[in-house]
Amino acid sequence: MQTSRLTLLPCTLAHVEALIAGPQVFEQAFGLRVIDGYLEFPEALTFTREQLQAGAPPEWWSHLFIHTADNALIGLGGYVGVPDPNGQVEIGYGIAPAYRGQGYATEAAQAMINNAFAHDSVQTVIAHTLAEQNASVQVLTKCGLRVVDTIESPEEGNIWRWAITRSEYTKQ
Repeated sequence: MQTSRLTLLPCTLAHVEALIAGPQVFEQAFGLRVIDGYLEFPEALTFTREQLQAGAPPEWWSHLFIHTADNALIGLGGYVGVPDPNGQVEIGYGIAPAYRGQGYATEAAQAMINNAFAHDSVQTVIAHTLAEQNASVQVLTKCGLRVVDTIESPEEGNIWRWAITRSEYTKQ
């Protein structure tokens, strides 16, 4: 996926292995700088590796957020697996602190939403945030999602479930 400032590149097993080995290994292997803090949830790499090893299609999993002009990995996000039988797919994203507040998360989230709805099987795109006003709430609102439920998480407290349906998306 390409936006005006970003390339969202599906993670391959080679990408993930290099990132797990360390930023210097990734930089040498792929010629991209790795920006500190690009990965908010380190467990995402090992989970992605497990999924890819099990045959998960890379296009429906983690994506590298590459800042085109800086030739740098500034974030990681993507889908949480293939669309379910009801046509629902979940997105997630994170941006390095040095690149936050500049619209990159919104740009990446919108690209993932656009890409998801380019597949006829996708009927709903969802996301989750903490149940409080924060930057992710602003991103999802800008992308046309709305809160559809509050879920209690034992680890994180209340979580908002966000969604946009295909019909809502096409009306934008």
